[in-house]
Amino acid sequence: MSDELKDTNLVEVVKRNGDFRKNYGVLVGALLYLRSVSAVRGGSIFWNAVIALAAAGVTALLQKYGLPIITGH
Repeated sequence: MSDELKDTNLVEVVKRNGDFRKNYGVLVGALLYLRSVSAVRGGSIFWNAVIALAAAGVTALLQKYGLPIITGH
């Protein structure tokens, strides 16, 4: 696949990232997004999935308990 076509596909996937997150939640949306990006660029998703799971977990904790520096509590 040409680089221009890969870039176009990757841009389309990035545009749809918000749809993944909105429709499937943070965790599943992140995994779907990473799988889509991986399919476009043809790389392994294992480490990206691990990072996405960790980021989703941290995000969920911050949403539940807040961050004192940001929220001012």
